[in-house]
Amino acid sequence: MYNPLSKKAQSALEYMMTYGWAILIIVIVAVILYSMGIFNPSSSVTATSSGFSPFTPSSAICTAGPGGYTEISFVVGGLPNGASSVTIDKLYLTSPSGFSSSSSKQSTYISPTTVTPGQTFNVVIAGENCSSSGISFSSAASLQYSYSTPAGNVNANATGTIAGKSSTTEPTTFSAYGLPVGASWTVEYAGLNVSKSTNNNISFGSISNVPFKVFPVVFNGVTYYPVYASGPSSPFGYNLDEDFISNEAL
Repeated sequence: MYNPLSKKAQSALEYMMTYGWAILIIVIVAVILYSMGIFNPSSSVTATSSGFSPFTPSSAICTAGPGGYTEISFVVGGLPNGASSVTIDKLYLTSPSGFSSSSSKQSTYISPTTVTPGQTFNVVIAGENCSSSGISFSSAASLQYSYSTPAGNVNANATGTIAGKSSTTEPTTFSAYGLPVGASWTVEYAGLNVSKSTNNNISFGSISNVPFKVFPVVFNGVTYYPVYASGPSSPFGYNLDEDFISNEAL
């Protein structure tokens, strides 16, 4: 006797046998891609731009902990009004989220400051650290720059948003020797000045190839000069024992 239900069941079974393996393979591939973060944009994007024209942010770093910093790299695109170069003046973070402070911050160090199309420049905000490692951070930002035209100098703003995941960094630590008790000393690192008493070290998050400067100390009419007054930093962290020599000993 003809059974239409049996015929339908047989057709369904044949369909599953024909396409089941293909469906299973597609599911397995999708699971593998998901585990690799292919479907998660935040896993591969280090900086998100919603502006900054004619510049494009290529990376954004925010390190956690005391002495941390924020660093953004930009690539220069086509410049306005036929300008051959621009001077980068300042970058402002106007609404930080995920940072240790929600107040606006401005750049402390920019290198290089004069750039041409296709060139990369780095902007550092020393002392602006994220609240912890491995969290998302973002901020609206304004990049101020200027350039020359036959009609005169032009000041302009490029606005956008930077975002990424915070990380950690090795500290660079300065220690003072040869100063009298009660004196204060100052180190400038990537444009940020930090002063402490002689018995305290001064630490920063290590940034590659930014300048540091150690200032002479005047205490009770005597000037103490640092032996290592300036130099470039290391990206891997180090301890610098800073010896001071008084002008009386020179």
